[in-house]
Amino acid sequence: MSLGLLPAPCSYLTDFPNVFVSATGTNFYDQCFPSGCLNFGFCCLAAQWLSKKPCNLTKAILHCLSEVQDERNEFSKQAEKDWEQFLLMRARELSKGTS
Repeated sequence: MSLGLLPAPCSYLTDFPNVFVSATGTNFYDQCFPSGCLNFGFCCLAAQWLSKKPCNLTKAILHCLSEVQDERNEFSKQAEKDWEQFLLMRARELSKGTS
C-alpha cells in the first residue's frame, strides 16, 4: 500500500486563469471593494443585523415580538435604510457593462 496525497478536486481557481477570488471582512454597509472592479459578486451576509439599534425595546427582547407598534416601526425603518445602503454599496463595486 503506497501512501501519498489525496488528489485535489477541480477548482475554478486553477481552471480559469482570469478568475480572481477575494474575500473581505469589511462592514457590508460600507463599500468593500473599489468602484467598478467586480464583474460578478457573491455576498453572504447576515441582513438581520442592523447597522444600528433604532430604539430600545420596552416590552420584548426581539423587535418582531414587540407589542409596541412604534418600536416595530423604528426597526422596520432602520432595516429599510440599511438594505438600501447595502444595495448602493454593492452597485458601486460592480463594473459597467462590457461590449
